[in-house]
Amino acid sequence: MSKKVTVWISRAFEDSTRAKSFTSNTYIEDKQKAFDAARRYRRGEPMPAERFPSELYANYPSWENRQPHLFQAGGAWIVSEECAEVLRRFDLGKTALYPVRIFQQDRTTRVEGEYFCLAFGETKTAFLPEHSPKVEQYGPGTRNPEMWWQRWTLEYDDLAVSETALSGTDLWIDTQFNGAFFLSDRLAKALRAAKVSRPFGLRRCRVIHKN
Repeated sequence: MSKKVTVWISRAFEDSTRAKSFTSNTYIEDKQKAFDAARRYRRGEPMPAERFPSELYANYPSWENRQPHLFQAGGAWIVSEECAEVLRRFDLGKTALYPVRIFQQDRTTRVEGEYFCLAFGETKTAFLPEHSPKVEQYGPGTRNPEMWWQRWTLEYDDLAVSETALSGTDLWIDTQFNGAFFLSDRLAKALRAAKVSRPFGLRRCRVIHKN
């Protein structure tokens, strides 16, 4: 197990506090198409900009201030300009950052800040369930019987990945793990240095090397 370089998992997908009350233009135009896009990109399938919201509208008249550095809204995951600036410095592969404008309920007044849809487009197969006793597998007959998922109580080093995770892109979805995305050590450190990492809910993973 490497003590110098590691990998990080984000718990944001399972954090209900990350969800913000906005409706997307894509949902208004075609609900089924919007649901399909959300399902596919959470699996790491690359998709073009037109499959993601270009505008988000607040659902309530209460005033919406500047949004967090990472949040879910209108079926998409959104990052702030400050967060996007960090992400752009790393190898994202086919993962893209598509601009999205955010409005108050009147659909005219802009919410302060610049934002981007984080369009996941890269996968790796590195998760090691045999070294991760505190995760659970979906049972027979469920939607994802071969997939594993994290408990909300997942802590540092509860989850293990193979050294495959150390190569390639800096942000990815694991093909065997549902409800999470992973980050390289260098990207996690950069997000922390820029003070935008908190909403990611990062937890360190163990990296198991072959003998």
